Amino acid sequence: MPDQTLPKKQQLMLERLTNRHQIRLETRTLDSPDSSTTTFLPRFNDSKNSITSQLQTTTDPSRLPDISAVVKLVAENSYSLPS
Repeated sequence: MPDQTLPKKQQLMLERLTNRHQIRLETRTLDSPDSSTTTFLPRFNDSKNSITSQLQTTTDPSRLPDISAVVKLVAENSYSLPS
C-alpha cells in the first residue's frame, strides 16, 4: 500500500510546485521586474552606503552598524526581484 501512496504524494507535490511556479510567473508579468528592481536598488544602495560609511568611521568594534534593516529589505523584496 505505501508504494501506491508515494507516487500519488509525489504527483500532488509536483502539481503544487507547478501551480506555485505558474502563480509566480503570472505575478512577475503583472509586476514588471524592472519596476521592482527600480524601486529596490536605490533603497538598497542608500542602506549599503550608510553602512559602509559607518564602518569606515567606526574605530570601536562594539559599535558596529546594525544591518538588520538591509537584511529585512532584501528578504521582503527577494520574491519580486528577477532571478
